Amino acid sequence: MPRGNQAASGRETGGGGSRRSAVAALLMIVAALLVMIALATYDAGDESHINLRAADLPGVVTGDQNVRAMADTVHNGLGLVGALLSDFLINSTIGYAVLAFPLLILLWGWTLLRRGDARSSLVITNYTIIGALLVSVSFGMISLIAGPGGPAREWSGIIGLSVATMMAQLIGRAGGSIVLVAGMLLTAVLAADLDVHETVERLRAA
Repeated sequence: MPRGNQAASGRETGGGGSRRSAVAALLMIVAALLVMIALATYDAGDESHINLRAADLPGVVTGDQNVRAMADTVHNGLGLVGALLSDFLINSTIGYAVLAFPLLILLWGWTLLRRGDARSSLVITNYTIIGALLVSVSFGMISLIAGPGGPAREWSGIIGLSVATMMAQLIGRAGGSIVLVAGMLLTAVLAADLDVHETVERLRAA
């Protein structure tokens, strides 16, 4: 194959890859924004009067009156889908701290779209996940200490409360609290120290 044809073929292949990356990045950003809307507009009241499964959602299209009646009472910004999604993500995982995950998807979508530094995004992702887990377990521990008057389940989720319960059984509530506070302080210090080092490196490079 002549060199000119090879170069043209290479440009077409590269252009196709760039377009696919851009499409994937935009889909990630859109998905992240939708999940953020669902989580931000979560209403605990939706759970109490919606007895619905994901398999029942087509009832909105087919004209199921019960499903449509439920849809009219939902307060979530994404309707029935948002109510189901936010209820699962908040109550069945790590509570309100789960909001960190669509933010991370948004970060990675933006990184992919701009062809940014994946290493920085990976570091941010690691610290964010650790921080979100620590916050969730901390609220679970507070709930155990405070009893019925403590934070609602939405603040810790099932995972946060379960891990807090195991910690309390192993090293007691006081010991668990100390470990969690130390963990959050250590994470904050390491993240801040890394940010300072990266800033210094950028200044040197400039």
